[in-house]
Order: sequence, then structure tokens, then C-alpha cells
Amino acid sequence: MRTLGHILRVSIVFAACSGEGGGPVGPIENPPIDAPGDYQLLVASSGGIRGYSLHVPAGWNGSSALPVLLVFHGVPRGDMRALTGFDAIADAHGFAVVYPESRDQDWAVGCTACTAAARGGIDDVRFVEDLLDDLAGSLPVDSGRVWAAGFSQGALMTHFLACRIPDRIAAFASVAATMIEQVVLGCVPSRKVPWLFVHGSEDAVLPAAGAQGVFARTISIQTTTSIWADFDECEVTPAVTALPDGGDGERTTVRLHDYDGCSGGSDVRWYEVLGGGHVWPRPPVVEDPQFGVRTPDLTASEAIADFVAAFAL
Repeated sequence: MRTLGHILRVSIVFAACSGEGGGPVGPIENPPIDAPGDYQLLVASSGGIRGYSLHVPAGWNGSSALPVLLVFHGVPRGDMRALTGFDAIADAHGFAVVYPESRDQDWAVGCTACTAAARGGIDDVRFVEDLLDDLAGSLPVDSGRVWAAGFSQGALMTHFLACRIPDRIAAFASVAATMIEQVVLGCVPSRKVPWLFVHGSEDAVLPAAGAQGVFARTISIQTTTSIWADFDECEVTPAVTALPDGGDGERTTVRLHDYDGCSGGSDVRWYEVLGGGHVWPRPPVVEDPQFGVRTPDLTASEAIADFVAAFAL
């Protein structure tokens, strides 16, 4: 069987990274959802109660099955609704948005000990599966068009989900994160996986070149995209195009690396933000400048929405 770990071993030199306790909990019964709006919901998972926010798009008729985009926050837990502006994009495109909440501050992203959640034995993959099951009990969900996107550690979570449950999520997007080596080596996806990556060349938190952390190592963004392109049997060399300057006087430049000819209806794209930091490109809110330069050349949320909409299970 073709695995990402095999591809990694034969093609690269490693480069870089930064239990659910309690007794049984009965099922949580969220009310049926039959109108557009914002909802705060609960789900029982691994013996605990977890939360998630839901945005149902304006104009929904109350009965038709909705595509769903899962959006995973970074650490510390931030307001992904404000950072990404996905609610407005969902209204325009006609999909629901779910903002899962980590149990405490961080996610169990597939490493043995590199996050508090991992050291605590939290099963966040199980949580996502429980969330999807729970959501389908309240809202008509188009189960073939569930997608996942994340920022920073939330993007590390999407990497792990792509390896563990690609049969439940049709397409994935990662902003400001490369893959953890341990996750790559244990990754055996059951199908070809569509991927969109966005990463700043000057990201000091999860560097584009990869880094060795205390508990884990990440590989480079170039290797991350290359091994997924290899796994998806795309053409070896991507087509590279520069996006138009968005008005910062070329303080940043964005290059799209698009791997053609992928099998299984997949696709791999990498937006390389030259000069960009550990940020969500072109958010509707002002971000903390300590995390680096934002680019006006790419609106990450629009790019993600356009990309994932092309894929269904």
C-alpha cells in the first residue's frame, strides 16, 4: 500500500515543530435546526461534553441538505469566525460552517506528546466523528460534501484528519502549518486526498523550512505538498503562477504551485506567500503584527471555499 511515510523516507531529508477523562455521559439532544442563523451546540464525546458553533447560511430553505465546512482554530483559541469571515462566504456559497472547540486550549494532532491534548490522551479524531454524527441529527447534512480547514495548530489537525478519516471529509485546507513528521510516517489514507496549502515564507511559528521542536519535528511546506502530490499521483512538477499584486508594493508576493494530473479526482495546490508571516492572509479583522506580514494578494477564505467546493466523496 502506498503511504506518505514511504514517500517521505525515499524522497526527502527531514527538516521541523513547534484522556478524555470522566465517566460515561449520556447523549446530548440538540434541537432540530430548520432556519438560517448561528447556533451553539454540544456533543458527548469520549466521556465528556464538547462544544461547537454552527453557522447556517442565509437563504437556506430549512430542508435541503447542506454542505459543511469544518474550521479548526489555532492556539491559543481564537475567534475563527471573525478571523476568516467564513460566515459571509458561506451565505454567498450556500454551505454551513462549523467551528469545533478544543477541549481545553489545544488539539491532539497526531504526535505523542507535542500538545497538552496529546499528552492528556484526548481523542480529537473521535470528537470530529462524534460531532459529524451529532450534527446530522439536527441538520440535514450533505455527507458527501464535508470539508475541513484550519489555521496553525488547527491546520495540524486537518493534516491528522486527512490521514485518519478521509472517508468522511472530501477536501482539506491548511493555513500556516507544515506536517508533523510522526503524522506523516503513520499516514495511510484510504483514498486520494484533495489539498490546498497556504504558507508564509517568513512564518516564525511553524517555519516553511520545518523545525525541530521539543516534542516533535515538522517537515518543510515544500516537502509537505510534494508528498501529498506524490501520494495523489499528480505530475511531479507543478505549474507555478504569480498572483497579481494586491497593493502592498510587492512587500509580499504570492505564487500558486498547482499540481496537475492528479488521480482519483484529487488536486494539490500550494499558495506560497513570499514575505508572509504566521497569519491568515487577508482576514476581515486586524491581526496582531507580531506574527508577521499579511499579504493583500490572496484572500485565503475565498480561495479555500472555491477549492473545496469542487470535491465530493
